[in-house]
Amino acid sequence: MENAKLFAETHRKELNPEIILQSAFDKVLNDKKVKAGSATACVAALRKEDTGKHVIDVANVGDSGLLVVRNRKVIHRVHEKVHGFNAPFQLAVVPKHLRGRAFSDNVSDATREKVEVQKGDVVIAATDGFFDNLFNVAIASDAGWVGKVEGSVFERVPLVGFFLSAVIADEKVAYVDPQRVAQRLVQNAYKISLDDDAQTPWASMLRTFGAAAAKGGKKDDITVVLSRVTTRDELSTSNMW
Repeated sequence: MENAKLFAETHRKELNPEIILQSAFDKVLNDKKVKAGSATACVAALRKEDTGKHVIDVANVGDSGLLVVRNRKVIHRVHEKVHGFNAPFQLAVVPKHLRGRAFSDNVSDATREKVEVQKGDVVIAATDGFFDNLFNVAIASDAGWVGKVEGSVFERVPLVGFFLSAVIADEKVAYVDPQRVAQRLVQNAYKISLDDDAQTPWASMLRTFGAAAAKGGKKDDITVVLSRVTTRDELSTSNMW
């Protein structure tokens, strides 16, 4: 992802996520610093189509994913691509003695999707360790508040809201600042991953594969990138975005 970031920053007119990802992976292979290893990858670019519509263009290799949330409801989730149960497509550096025996997919294998977006939409890109522990509805109901000032239910309660103004102010900051929201989402997912009794997407998937009594979270790496679609004017006057 560091290579993808570097390429995107130095080729700002290139908005094809597959090209960005291919360039990043090529650098990994050419640098030869990584001797062995693999990773899933999800790269997205916001751009304006010739029709005037704004879209998020996504290239997704494996079981990382991306949610688009509008008004605290999921309007799109990018599809995953897997070889089988718990075996996602992945970009890999495979040692010679393992070639032919380990998964080693191509950037061209990526799932390609475009979704139309509008101002205020919240976009959450994350690894499977996040999506395996939190349901889409829970993610959207929390992250969907980002950028809104009505981040506290207390504001709608007469008198109580007046006396709890300090609490309300803190709640507003917690939702206006995307970094704090992302940190909270990661913490929630991590906490659930350690709960052996939790009802999770991971447990639901296990049950579909025959483990009727499956429950609990999945211990895994958790990475979240949270963003909100906004205008250039708003971006230029904001300290947060």
